[in-house]
Amino acid sequence: MSIPLENLTLYSDNKYAMTTAVIKRAKHIAEGYASDSEDAANGKIVSAAMDEILTGKIKFTNDDEE
Repeated sequence: MSIPLENLTLYSDNKYAMTTAVIKRAKHIAEGYASDSEDAANGKIVSAAMDEILTGKIKFTNDDEE
């Protein structure tokens, strides 16, 4: 599996906040936190993190929004 482009193009919220969440999740996966994704097992950590964020497996909040 690669970066879920269809989900990415349909994403309409704050892309900066989503990108920040993907970066943080990728760092967690790299540090050994569990991920069910095939991509993580194959070393594609950023793809795994993006898939988890865009499919809603991992939720994030944007603290800057009120």
